[in-house]
Amino acid sequence: MSLHNETHFHHFLQNKEMNEMYISVFLMSFAQGLISIFIPIYLFNLGYSPEKILFFYLLIALYFISFFPIR
Repeated sequence: MSLHNETHFHHFLQNKEMNEMYISVFLMSFAQGLISIFIPIYLFNLGYSPEKILFFYLLIALYFISFFPIR
């Protein structure tokens, strides 16, 4: 007798709308991860110093903090 419930996994594969949502969230997260890796490399190849690249990310962080809704 197995302790695992096989119907949960089978039910997961039958819900097409949720599978499409999971795939789209995965693709968006993957794309954002690639962008966050390659933007500093691109800026460095354009000739920006590491200090300027860090300052750029500091400005982005301040932008998001300032527009973050406070409850």
